[in-house]
Amino acid sequence: MKYLKVEKDGSITLPREVQKVFPALSELALWYKGDALILKRVSPFRPSEFAERSPKKTPPLSYIVKEIHKTRKG
Repeated sequence: MKYLKVEKDGSITLPREVQKVFPALSELALWYKGDALILKRVSPFRPSEFAERSPKKTPPLSYIVKEIHKTRKG
């Protein structure tokens, strides 16, 4: 679990590993209930985004499959 701080202006900074999944300018939907927040990507991934996040120049098939499953789970 990661901890975030809400700044005076209401902004939050996502941890680096989360920023890889939700890069700058990502469109997100927000739901909240009680003290819980849920963010979900509004627009689908472009295939090139998987490759950009890969630690290797040509991502192995296992990496691509793992990323697709993470995206589908939302």
